Amino acid sequence: MNAAQILSNLNSGRGTISCSGEFLSDFLESYSDAGHVRDACTRKHLLANHYEAIYNGLESIDDLINVTPREIWIDDIRQRKSKLNLDSAIICSELDNVKRTEELENRVLLTKRSANFNWPHLYVNGLMKLERINIIPISSASGDKKRVIAFLTIFQDLTPRLSLDRLFYLYQGFFPVSNRKAIQHLLRHLELDHCFDPLSPLTCKEIQILLAMCKSSQCKVLAKQFDVSAPTMSNHITHIREKIVSPFTLHHVLSKLRTTGKNLITSTDFY
Repeated sequence: MNAAQILSNLNSGRGTISCSGEFLSDFLESYSDAGHVRDACTRKHLLANHYEAIYNGLESIDDLINVTPREIWIDDIRQRKSKLNLDSAIICSELDNVKRTEELENRVLLTKRSANFNWPHLYVNGLMKLERINIIPISSASGDKKRVIAFLTIFQDLTPRLSLDRLFYLYQGFFPVSNRKAIQHLLRHLELDHCFDPLSPLTCKEIQILLAMCKSSQCKVLAKQFDVSAPTMSNHITHIREKIVSPFTLHHVLSKLRTTGKNLITSTDFY
């Protein structure tokens, strides 16, 4: 068994793998995103990489070992919420992720076949990722009937494949009662939060127009797209300009957005 075979298993949905703990440790250490190995019975972490620790808001890999996700995000949540100043949306996202992963692990345990799902995830830093979560069953090396003894789980970041509009839509999903929070987190995600006046936040309509201006900044085209008059659209654009702080300009913001969205696709068929 090698790294290429593990990744091949993800694409083919094949059955269990059998490999040494040393190999799995080396694989996770070199993997470019979060990953871990958990015991199939206790669901405790046996191995993890530093990305996994960071994404869980933990200081080191050692904080994950012999601990279950439920212990991290359900049993210990009050202490972690205070320590990390976690937004309730982050906690809800993590709890949903724990439950969804448990359901998939149970399915993998039953079928003894790898499985995956795509899931938008709000991390402890308040930034969102759309990830493909891949779970591969690890079997015992001996015995006539191979028994699943652990799960190898690795994450693949699909966020760069999202359009800017879709990215904003997902942030709105995490903050359904506060467009202001969704916009704040989107601007942080796009590394544009420092360009805008925090005391005069963009409205939902203004952020939608700003994102649309990446494709066309012509007032008449935008007015037709948003079904408003040209003077009304001109006022919206003026308000956006007024909320950008010096030395930044609307041209700077749009250049940054266009660079970010240059290679993005508009498909929404991810999950």
